Amino acid sequence: MATKQELIDKNHAYWKDRFTALDDRTFEDAGKSIDRIRDAFDYACREIDKEIERFYSQYADDSGLTLADAQQYLRDNERKEFQADVTEYIRMATSDDDSRFSKLLDSLSTRARITRLEALRAKTAMYINDAYGKESDALHDSCQKALESNYLRTAYEIQNGVGKYEAFQQIDKKSIERILSKPWTPDNKTFKYRAWTNKEQLIHTLTQVFTRGFVSGIDSKEMTKTVKDRFNVAEYAAARLVNTEAAYFASEGSRQSYQALGVTKYQILATLDDRTCDICADLDGQIFNMSDYEVGLTAPPFHPNCRTTTVPYIDDPVLTAGEERAARDPDTGKTVLVDGSLTYNQWKEQFVTDDDEEDEEE
Repeated sequence: MATKQELIDKNHAYWKDRFTALDDRTFEDAGKSIDRIRDAFDYACREIDKEIERFYSQYADDSGLTLADAQQYLRDNERKEFQADVTEYIRMATSDDDSRFSKLLDSLSTRARITRLEALRAKTAMYINDAYGKESDALHDSCQKALESNYLRTAYEIQNGVGKYEAFQQIDKKSIERILSKPWTPDNKTFKYRAWTNKEQLIHTLTQVFTRGFVSGIDSKEMTKTVKDRFNVAEYAAARLVNTEAAYFASEGSRQSYQALGVTKYQILATLDDRTCDICADLDGQIFNMSDYEVGLTAPPFHPNCRTTTVPYIDDPVLTAGEERAARDPDTGKTVLVDGSLTYNQWKEQFVTDDDEEDEEE
């Protein structure tokens, strides 16, 4: 017969294995969102490079391009071309943020006189705004998937591990949006606000790049290289934001699942390798009461790009794949024994209920 410590070790090994797999899934999905964002940023950067090259080819002479040259007013045909670009951009605007930005563009384009530099800045801002619109969509999708997936998969792993299947309620859509829109960091800022701030920062940075570049007389090659460098910084910030927010909402999904299933304790599980920080390494293996759950102090993420997760701390021995499990019929309420374990999809089909689907049917 196994000793108590052997049972504890077996339990921990099981939960570690299952929840490490959940964590891997979260960051794999986040990686797909990061790829979407990177594609959007790369496209914006290429288009801005083209605008810079076109700007130099139109206005530079043998001695280069000065700030005074850049501050010349557009000719009538150039102004009409710029206004047409802005009109098309406004027509394609979809989100509220696009609408606010479009009003600023419209105000600029209807002026009788527009400088070359103003037009370049405006077109640059248009490409950046589009890129960050795609970032916002990818970020929202990543966070929502992390929340929903971890909520259900945590419940499945716990019910499968302790050998007791029963009905489990999916989070409704309104609750999901409420959770996603609620700030969770000490500075009380949402991921949408952070993305918006990063966008404004990049627009401001490139505005300075253009002005300083024309003042110092750099050529188009050097300017496009500087723009690319700034985009690389922006891409890293976007990737860090996706990973950190996905980690939080994955943890929040697990936390809500713990509460729904009556889990009273959880254990910290850090990814231990050469990138593990001292904070996560010191917390690895520590056990906390659910009543002490606090993001950043007793629960992950503990810092940006945090890879630490939690596992339920349950005294009941876990079952192997072939052992019988109890299943309570969602319709009759009767409990029967089933041979072996259900797959996630089988469990979801039989035991997960969804109020949103019921509302649609009614």
